[in-house]
Amino acid sequence: MAIPILNHLDLRSSGELRNALLHKTTEASASNVEGKIIYDTGTNGIKFYNGSSWQAVGTSSATGDIEGVTAGVGLSGGGTTGTVSLAIDLSEFSAVTPASGDSFLTLDSDGSTEQLTTVSALQTYMQNNLTFTTNTNTQLSQEQVEDFVGGMLDGTETFISVSYDDTDGNIDFVVPVKDEDNMASDSDTHLATQQSIKAYVDASVIPALTTEQVQDIVGGMFSSNTETRITATYQDADGTIDLVVNDMTANDNDDVSNANLLTRLAALESSGGSADQNIVIGTDSGDTIVITGNLQVSGTTTTVNSTTVNLNDHNIVLDSGNSTSAVVNGAGITLEGGTGDDATITYSTTGPKFELKLGSNYEDLQVDQLIAASLDISGNVDVDGTLEADAITINGTATGALALLDTVGTSQIDGDAITGAKIADDAVDSEHLVDGSVDNVHLAGSIANAKLANSAITIDGTSVSLGGSITTNNTQLSIASAAEVQTGTNNTKAVSPDSLAAKSVHATIDVSDSNFTSNLYAEITHSLGTEDVIVQLFDSSSKEQVYADIARTDKADSASTSKIKVSFAAAPSNDIEVLITSIKGSTAGSVAYA
Repeated sequence: MAIPILNHLDLRSSGELRNALLHKTTEASASNVEGKIIYDTGTNGIKFYNGSSWQAVGTSSATGDIEGVTAGVGLSGGGTTGTVSLAIDLSEFSAVTPASGDSFLTLDSDGSTEQLTTVSALQTYMQNNLTFTTNTNTQLSQEQVEDFVGGMLDGTETFISVSYDDTDGNIDFVVPVKDEDNMASDSDTHLATQQSIKAYVDASVIPALTTEQVQDIVGGMFSSNTETRITATYQDADGTIDLVVNDMTANDNDDVSNANLLTRLAALESSGGSADQNIVIGTDSGDTIVITGNLQVSGTTTTVNSTTVNLNDHNIVLDSGNSTSAVVNGAGITLEGGTGDDATITYSTTGPKFELKLGSNYEDLQVDQLIAASLDISGNVDVDGTLEADAITINGTATGALALLDTVGTSQIDGDAITGAKIADDAVDSEHLVDGSVDNVHLAGSIANAKLANSAITIDGTSVSLGGSITTNNTQLSIASAAEVQTGTNNTKAVSPDSLAAKSVHATIDVSDSNFTSNLYAEITHSLGTEDVIVQLFDSSSKEQVYADIARTDKADSASTSKIKVSFAAAPSNDIEVLITSIKGSTAGSVAYA
């Protein structure tokens, strides 16, 4: 198991790392962290991770990026890492007239050799290797163009004649005109269509209708048809149509009787007529809807969005449909907790008992006075006031009127035996235990200034002889407080296990806390009053020791005797347990330098 060091290891340019071995692994097994170095057991070489891939070090296979490529004159692009590209930037070139001394960049016929060719050399090459011919005028004359176009019009024409007049270069278009009244006598074939059209528009084909005929046709459209809330009648005598709307004030189609309303309400649906939709009664949220009789909701869900609910009923019944012989397990009331846990008051058949919970945990109940026939407490009992009891039983044994002596002051316990009693935790001051026997007494605290007048004491069933009466005062040391233990300089008091624990403090660093993940440090308040503290860290899951940067300062890096600052290079995978122990008051050691 390796020891996790969770912060930087700074050797301050003076310490040497000797006899060190790199982590033996492979690229596939190593975590890809930029700057990490491994010994690749697959290739038997040292490699480092550059943030995107593993690179070999110190061998012929080592690779890496060039520092940068800068585009020169006439070029654009470049870069500092990875693959870079360069392109010719034509915007940097100016338009000029080449001089004889200028050169062109040319590529040799082998396809790989670049060379320069001067303007004069290019001119000589073109004169010696190219044949130039004089260009004759090939422009057409106007007459030639007219003859070309005129010849194109020697085709077939329908209902028009086209002719080219070469004398004036014009094109003539002629459409023949016929006498419309004499179209029937025209024997030309192309007039056949015109004669057909004239025959269709002749009055003998489409006779004209009289006014009476039109009225009778339209009037007949209002006979034997269906009208709703209106009557339409054609008057043939005067050629008019009478339209009469029914009397709308009679409400002859609105039955508002009780029977009809009950039928309509039973079939009440949403405005769209679809099933399982909301039906809204009223449009004003301030309206009050009063139901004189009882209200029964047969649906499975009843939602009340009111902020105030007033009920005159003094008893609310839940599970009214319960058909069993007992209260249903889990029945009760739930208080919605929003995004947190719900609070519930439910009945549990196990017990049986009522349960008050917040989420899955039991919640506190605060009352002014609790009256119960019996009280069974599985945890601790903290009583700030006076505890009164007619009888107290400890571990199944009734103790009678004297159950427990925490402090006995200004009184005497004389004459009778005290058997099985416990005098615990506090001092018994200025007391006399006189004349009787004290059997099986457990003195767990300190007894100061007490006198034992007995000549014998029985301890755990064994009689111990005191050799006579003991009348000297008991000088047992008192218990030091937590503050005195932390100071560590008092030698007149004793240390109990509880007060000894005051020299140590423990805490847990929650690595999922957003403030921690942002800052990668934690400030822990120990209040031990000294910077002489020993700090240890361990993983809360694996329990292995871990190391981080520990400063005896607050989070602002100011020296502190009550706080420490724990810093990390990266967030740990699991929570970190912190143990802080004070050595304040320890003996100073000697230091030698030679």
